[in-house]
Amino acid sequence: MDAIQGILINHLIYADDITLLSPSVTGLQLLINLCVSYAKKHGIVFNSKKSECIVFSKDKLLNHDHLAVMLGDIKLKFKERVKHLGHFIDDNLDDLYDINNRCYDFVYRANFILSAFRFAHHDIQVQILNTFCTSFYGSVLWDFYSNSLDCIDVKYKNAIRKIFNLPRHSRSSIVHNLSKSLPCNVLVHRRFVKFFISCLNSDNSLLSFMANLAQCKSITLLGKNIRFIYNLYNVSLFYRVNVHMIGSLQDKVSLTVKYSADEIASATLVAELVGILDDEGSLEGFDPVLINDLLYSISTAR
Repeated sequence: MDAIQGILINHLIYADDITLLSPSVTGLQLLINLCVSYAKKHGIVFNSKKSECIVFSKDKLLNHDHLAVMLGDIKLKFKERVKHLGHFIDDNLDDLYDINNRCYDFVYRANFILSAFRFAHHDIQVQILNTFCTSFYGSVLWDFYSNSLDCIDVKYKNAIRKIFNLPRHSRSSIVHNLSKSLPCNVLVHRRFVKFFISCLNSDNSLLSFMANLAQCKSITLLGKNIRFIYNLYNVSLFYRVNVHMIGSLQDKVSLTVKYSADEIASATLVAELVGILDDEGSLEGFDPVLINDLLYSISTAR
């Protein structure tokens, strides 16, 4: 296996989670044997049911049966997809399944919040939604060139529409103004800027080296995402940037999202109409049908 800065990286350990890396089955078996030997000496037991193997390759291997990797006396299974620290990793390194899984998780969390806090004011529901449902953990390592990222923003806008009881085809500009938040893909791109600059200036020399390497090689995932951020937002991460520049560069990403005065006024009017519908019991001469028709017309007008 190739060394990084003269250091061989063939194992990654986080808490009780161990990942072994090898360019060959023979090398992987040697690493496992070392782990088994250490475990026996220190009274550690590895769970074979939770231990899996995966082969990363652009060319799909139709059958892994001929590959034998043993954990003690037990033959480990080869999978096309494994779950690592909450993320799904495919053997072809495609992000689609992991992104879709994050979409499902968002929908589950959003529906729970909308149900549990259905009697709360709209602004409170939006604040809770933004706080507890938009972390998108690990999204900074997704491939930004994938259109799959759009699915999360679609689910988010649908959640906002449900909070304000708006039609499903309400204008996106109105929905995002009501949410007081950036589109989800822009939110992720902002986080990537902070993530990459933090890696670049990390005290961990290996992490810093990998970030510097990504600046030079656009074939890596990080390198491709750096190029994407530059092309879309004109935010350059190709030079030596420090942590003090994170805020200004993130703001540069955010400023690309602009709404016209008419769009902002429409969103404000929609919020007021929704408030009127909520206070119908305290208003004389209130015609909910008329208000709903007006709300529909404003929120869906193109």
